[in-house]
Amino acid sequence: MDGIIADVLELSKTEDSIISPVKEKLDLVALANEAAVKYTDSLNEKEISFTSEGSFTVKTDKALYLRVFDNLIGNAVKYSKDGSEIKIKGDGSSIFIENEPNEQYKGDVKRLWEPFVKGDESRGNKKGTGVGLSIVQNIMSHTGFKGKIVTSENTFRVVIEKKKWL
Repeated sequence: MDGIIADVLELSKTEDSIISPVKEKLDLVALANEAAVKYTDSLNEKEISFTSEGSFTVKTDKALYLRVFDNLIGNAVKYSKDGSEIKIKGDGSSIFIENEPNEQYKGDVKRLWEPFVKGDESRGNKKGTGVGLSIVQNIMSHTGFKGKIVTSENTFRVVIEKKKWL
């Protein structure tokens, strides 16, 4: 229950624009690697390999993006097929986190950014509140980034890139 309350409070903060980012130059691939250390035991337990390559250097808030990658990598570990791989790649203009899910996602991926949406029935038995991706989306929105989710039969990919201003 404490976790649910904490997540809902954090979601509320990010929705209400209470975020005051402290910008510093960061390589988001290196930051994702830093966040992934927390999941070493889970990766080993599920025999999931973790690889990263490239870079995506931007000016943004380190603490906020550690939260973003904690959620995205945590989800990738939670929903990856045992013995598969999680990849992080920066190409200079974006970064993506990709995994092979234990089941193909059949829902509307746009809805995954909404609060309390945990995906389809196959994902409903996993622990979590369903607000993590909403928090991620709000952080990205308040810091000049956008995210998209791309799925195929055996791939789930979250892409983060700078917003393009017209």
